[in-house]
Amino acid sequence: MTIINERSKTHGDFKDNARITQGIKDYVLYYRTPNLGNTQRESIDMIAHKMSRIVSGEWRFKDHWIDVGGYAELAVSREEARYSYDVFSILAQKIKNQVASGHNWFEMTPLARQTLEEISDCLAKCALGDNCFDDIQHAALRFINFSESELV
Repeated sequence: MTIINERSKTHGDFKDNARITQGIKDYVLYYRTPNLGNTQRESIDMIAHKMSRIVSGEWRFKDHWIDVGGYAELAVSREEARYSYDVFSILAQKIKNQVASGHNWFEMTPLARQTLEEISDCLAKCALGDNCFDDIQHAALRFINFSESELV
């Protein structure tokens, strides 16, 4: 068994993963504030990537959720941003739609879907320069705690 076949069980199909991840990143790139640091930009990219793995691969794979929280922790910033609620709403909805296009979306528990929607909102805020990476970390860890018995 090749590493690609082995990883596809937990990470999903690479093409599906790439489509969802790049879609989220396209939206974020279009709307994000230009004054984010390298750490925050990379964290946003990696969180988008992990969200894609959750909906493309095995959503019960605990490491995906841990990674979402970990990348958020790496990017925590204490600077608050101001942005238009309209811009936030548009970006958050675009991210949610992209995440929901994953083939596992309807197989996931309501709590898993709700958590990914919450993370999508936070990711939109992060892209607009708000201090929300700690909220992403808390959402991922809260999901892990409530769903421990379902995760692999």
